[in-house]
Amino acid sequence: MLDIIIAQSDQETRDLFYKTFTDLGYAATTVLTHREILDLLTRERPAFIILDAAISDISADSISKKISSVDETIKVLISPRDKNVLQFVKDLIDIIISRKIIAPIPDEIKSTALNTKILMVDDQTGPLELIKNYLSRRGYSITTALSGEEALSKIKENRPDIIFLDICMQGMDGIITLKAIKDLDKSIIVIMTSGNDDRETIKETIELGANGYLVKPFNLKKLEETILNNIQA
Repeated sequence: MLDIIIAQSDQETRDLFYKTFTDLGYAATTVLTHREILDLLTRERPAFIILDAAISDISADSISKKISSVDETIKVLISPRDKNVLQFVKDLIDIIISRKIIAPIPDEIKSTALNTKILMVDDQTGPLELIKNYLSRRGYSITTALSGEEALSKIKENRPDIIFLDICMQGMDGIITLKAIKDLDKSIIVIMTSGNDDRETIKETIELGANGYLVKPFNLKKLEETILNNIQA
C-alpha cells in the first residue's frame, strides 16, 4: 500500500523527500510527470502527494483538481523551490505523523515477520530499496541481490524462507536462476516477478517449481499478503 507520491522535477529534492520518508518507514514512490500521478491513482490511494508545480505544463491547481476528482481524500501539498525545502520536510513529517497514515502492525504479522527471512532479487535498485525499506519496517529480515549469481551466493550463505525473483535480469535471468535455486533447495519458496503477465512464461516458471508470480508494478500490501499466504500455509 502506497503512502506518499513524490512528484518532483529536481533530483536532489526528490531524493531528499524519498530518503526521508522511506527511512521513517513510509511506502513512497517518485514520479516526474502529472500523468504518472494519475496513472498510479488507478492502482493506489496514497494519503499524500508532494507536488512540484514544475513537473507539468499545467498549473499546480489544475493538477490538484484532477487528483481531487479521482479521490478527494488525498492531501496534495505543494513543495517550495527554494531554501525553505528543509523546513517544508520537517513540517510535513509532523503532519504525516499526526495523521498516523500507517496502520499498526497486527501481532500475528509481527510474529511471522520476525521469523521470516526474505531475499529480493532484481537488477533495478529503485524497486529493491522501496520494498526493502517497507518490509524492514514491518519487521522482516530482508536481503537483496542485483543478479542471479549474487542471489545464489547469498542463498548458500544464509538460506532465506522466501525469494522474490525478477525474470528479466542481465547475465543469469530469472528462469535460469530459478532452476539453480531449486537444484540447491526445492523447499525454498520462490515468487517470480515480472513487468508482464505472459501466460506461457508464468506456466514455465510454475512447472519449474515457482510458488507464485507477481506482475509489476505490484503494491506493497499485495506483496505482504503474498508473503503471509506462503509462509503461513
